Amino acid sequence: MLIQKGAKPKYLQLVEHLRGQIDNGELRPGDRLPSYVDLRKSHGLRQPTIDRSYAILENDGYIERVARKGIFVASPDAVKNILANYNPQKNSVVVLAGEVGHYVNHHRKTGWIDYISQGAINEVRTGSLNVHSLNTDRLQNSDIEYFLHHPPVGAIIISDNDFSAPMLENAVRMQDAGIPVVLYGDGPELTRFDRVISDHEQGNYELTRWLIGRGYRRILRVRSTPINSFYWGQMRDRGYLRAMSEAGLPALEPCEHPPFPTTDDELIVFENAARITSNHLADYLLNDEPVEAIMAVTDGEIYVLAAACRLLGKEPNKDVFLVGYDDYWEDPLERQWESAAPLATVDKRNLELGASLVQLLHDRIEGRCDAAPQLRLLKPHLIIVD
Repeated sequence: MLIQKGAKPKYLQLVEHLRGQIDNGELRPGDRLPSYVDLRKSHGLRQPTIDRSYAILENDGYIERVARKGIFVASPDAVKNILANYNPQKNSVVVLAGEVGHYVNHHRKTGWIDYISQGAINEVRTGSLNVHSLNTDRLQNSDIEYFLHHPPVGAIIISDNDFSAPMLENAVRMQDAGIPVVLYGDGPELTRFDRVISDHEQGNYELTRWLIGRGYRRILRVRSTPINSFYWGQMRDRGYLRAMSEAGLPALEPCEHPPFPTTDDELIVFENAARITSNHLADYLLNDEPVEAIMAVTDGEIYVLAAACRLLGKEPNKDVFLVGYDDYWEDPLERQWESAAPLATVDKRNLELGASLVQLLHDRIEGRCDAAPQLRLLKPHLIIVD
């Protein structure tokens, strides 16, 4: 056996090799499978890779584990019994999501998108199903091919912003193969799928209403230029405009700045971002009718905004009030350079969003949905920080 790098995932190469040995009789019922040590020495395979291969072979009825003895080729009767009871459609859900953020060790709050996939995984396990959790950033065609030939009960795909072309293609392939697919995300290209998203319009509506209730009238949205192209950016705009209209207040055009340049030095990035932002805010803060409150796109941008206000001689949360979104304001590393926090933020309830994805998947499988694709909105929570 030769395990080759890059041809296809190593765990699938090992599965195919061992399955071939069992099918052609080279490995017979009762034979012990190679140990972890043997496979590591002979092929450089790590234990997680071997575990994944052996789990597939066990689910397919090729091997069986014997407590305190090892892993063996299954007997014909065991294979027959396992295959009679094993139905992949009733045993596993695939969760496809992007790579966990590199700040994961600093996560104290569940506002990070990573928690949506965690909520989905927790809900699947609550239902006594298996979970195949895959990183969409490293997904290979052979991974999708495996699931097309070993269909799971369903698939959940989670994207931070827009779905990339490969992610969308994989979703279409699975759905066309009869696998129920539920997405976290929205947009015209996704309308053929069941979807769950946060109700961003309601979240920003309530946040704007809260500011108005505090007596603020000139409320400014600040964001980088690509934001309004995302479905959630458009939803938040609708919430802001609805609240301002109901209060009889003029809606201000958003202050848009280009994405900030990056370097390896995070402090330099922060200082440069503050300077760039202050240049864009000057017209709004240094005039006869300065804005009274600023709405950040997300909590992580609060600290740059606060530093930018200081550069313009404005005390954050005294001369101009700051609110965020996503409820992770305690976590960003930028907090070490700026003390001002948002006065309010919005909790999208990411763990519950993940659970809602699984609930919609179950409803689709059990026939509790209309034939048309569903879009479910989860109402967020307004969080008052002060």
